[in-house]
Amino acid sequence: MGQRQRLAIARAVLCRPRLILVDEPTSFQDSESSTVVVDVLRSAAAASSAVVVASHDPVVVDRADNVITLSAPR
Repeated sequence: MGQRQRLAIARAVLCRPRLILVDEPTSFQDSESSTVVVDVLRSAAAASSAVVVASHDPVVVDRADNVITLSAPR
């Protein structure tokens, strides 16, 4: 599953879209692969793509430029 995720991210980034939406991109990755995935997404953002990531992974959250925390109403 992790290889498929990385391939999907690579395909998306190579197209240089204006917007990249990813949901839990590191969920099936080991720590080294997670770092690579985040690096690729940050590079895409630096190259003019807007990148929106939904994640619970602290590695992703810690490296994000902006974080919006969503919670259920009480």
